Amino acid sequence: MVKIVYDEVFLKHKTFQGHPESPERLKTVINYLENSTLKSNIIKPLFEDYGEKVIEFVHSKSYIQEFKDTAKSETFFQHKDNSICEDSFDVALKAVYAHLFAADYIMSNEPKKIFVAVRPPGHHADKNKALGFCFFNNIAITARYIQKYHGKEKILIFDFDVHHGNGTQNIFYEDNTVYYVSIHEHPTFLFPGTGRYFETGKGLGKGYTLNIPLKPEADDNEFGKVFLEKVVPIFYKFEPEILLVSAGFDGHKEDMIGDLNFTTELYRKLGYALKYLSNKFCEGHLLISLEGGYKPEVLAESVVNFLDALNDDKQIDVYDLFLTDEMFGIF
Repeated sequence: MVKIVYDEVFLKHKTFQGHPESPERLKTVINYLENSTLKSNIIKPLFEDYGEKVIEFVHSKSYIQEFKDTAKSETFFQHKDNSICEDSFDVALKAVYAHLFAADYIMSNEPKKIFVAVRPPGHHADKNKALGFCFFNNIAITARYIQKYHGKEKILIFDFDVHHGNGTQNIFYEDNTVYYVSIHEHPTFLFPGTGRYFETGKGLGKGYTLNIPLKPEADDNEFGKVFLEKVVPIFYKFEPEILLVSAGFDGHKEDMIGDLNFTTELYRKLGYALKYLSNKFCEGHLLISLEGGYKPEVLAESVVNFLDALNDDKQIDVYDLFLTDEMFGIF
């Protein structure tokens, strides 16, 4: 089973008309979930006062204050793509708190799998920089929180958004306790222009970043091949204690922002795969954060399929999910 964390407060972050990251995205996802067998899995987060200090696990105090002050009177923060309203700071703060609630939940309750349905997204946000519709790096703050308060030292972050999670990579680039793995569209063709295969970490973190850029038009089979060939071995090598996921569904062939050719079925398979790997290596602990996906109906359908697989009692070996006749003999 998988729990789904959601609150209507996440719709209060208003962006300018026509902005890709609109409240309609999340509203449509929740509508689809409420009309599915997953409706009873939705829970409201308890917004405990974790305090702004938890944001400082990742972001500087001056950056936090700058965002807070800017939201009171401006319509964008640092870049015109980063559209905001007067509620945006509070909503972004609550998005972080929802992730921390989710982390506390899976560490002390069953099920140990949870999907955090929030906005704004987070994986582009760097220590002192808002970028790509992201203000606080939800998944990075969660990783640090889990290390500090739940004693899990080895964390694997898997990011399958069509865009590279530059903020998450930068935050952990010199860290050997958090392994960052990203499959994304090739940076030559797409924002933010980072995530090349030779970006592998620095200092103690050398070898703890893995980027897998895919050329435009890459399809489900190409994703499956690199997942088996490059991602799965990292689990055996690193043996993570918990799996965190930046789940962007904008690699879908009908999404207007990226140029990958993924189908909804890939996200169903990926749900089964991440469940299998978290059960095998992480005692079942799996926390998933919603990132991109900009065609609301396609996003919603992809999320429902992904979560339906996670919710299914059936266990499917990752090789059975992705191995094709063309790959036979490689693995």
